[in-house]
Amino acid sequence: MKKIKKWIRNNKQKIIVSIIAILVIIASTIIISTIIHNKKYKYEVEEISDYNYFSFYQDGKVGVIDTKGNIVISPNYYNVQIPNPSKPVFVCISEYNIENGSYNSKVYNEKNEEIITGYDKIEAISINGTVSNIPFEKEVLKYKKGDKYGLMTLDGKKITKPIYDDIQSLKYKEGQLLVKIDDKYGVINQKGQNLISVEYNDINGDGFYTEKNGYTLSGYIVCIKTQDGYRYGYMNNYGRVLLKTEYSELYRLNQLDNKKDIYIVARKDGKYGIVKNKKIVIDFDNQNIDYDNRMQLFIAQKNNKYGVYELSGKQILERRYARNRYRGNLHSCKIK
Repeated sequence: MKKIKKWIRNNKQKIIVSIIAILVIIASTIIISTIIHNKKYKYEVEEISDYNYFSFYQDGKVGVIDTKGNIVISPNYYNVQIPNPSKPVFVCISEYNIENGSYNSKVYNEKNEEIITGYDKIEAISINGTVSNIPFEKEVLKYKKGDKYGLMTLDGKKITKPIYDDIQSLKYKEGQLLVKIDDKYGVINQKGQNLISVEYNDINGDGFYTEKNGYTLSGYIVCIKTQDGYRYGYMNNYGRVLLKTEYSELYRLNQLDNKKDIYIVARKDGKYGIVKNKKIVIDFDNQNIDYDNRMQLFIAQKNNKYGVYELSGKQILERRYARNRYRGNLHSCKIK
């Protein structure tokens, strides 16, 4: 024991240097891992400035024309999908079966040449719930091989293998895709990288939108099915879990133009509360919570009495007013 203590005294400086080096390596590893993780979630939705091709109808059939009105694809099809009107990629759908929704599709270019072959089906991916002039994902197509789907670029390069039961656009998240395997859902980006594991019964974007960033800052509302019904949780825009899947109702307050803080209204065990990021700012003991966007205040109801709270969770009006009286006190409380 004495020898060990003596060795430590004699090598104290070396030990300190070694510990610092180890800590630096650990910190660097964490930083690099975080950068790599976050990079998967950063994306830009392509903005279309050149609209070179348009679909048109003639005698109940659909074709494609260019900006000069020249017929590029003759109107012989049930439908034609143009995922990116700046590029000559046209998914032409024929022999549509109304009863089961099955159809045949081929992909042509501006020379009326078939450019992607060898698949059972190819289709553009309709976007869901986002603000866009174009109804499809602009950079990818989904293909079917056998009874499974995969993802490819517009020029036919495979992005993923055909391993999914379905691929759809993620609601409120243009540029990210909802994938399905064995009745479970996950999320991938347009490069095929996994963003959310395939383990949920439902996933949606939270709908947060800004003029500058579009939907890129919106998070994810995830859902699992339990014996007690559906339970919801929340992840931020980098896929970090803020709320576990233990809430019977959950939504983000999108009226707040606040990129830094995420306010969630949630219900648990029949009671409502407010969570700011991961912190509970209003306890889960309310029958209902409303948000007054003009005053930027929360109005919480319990036993037919209403209290008023600031965004921080600080109570500025005690819970002693009935519904027809509390609004008259809001302005004075805000001033105070």
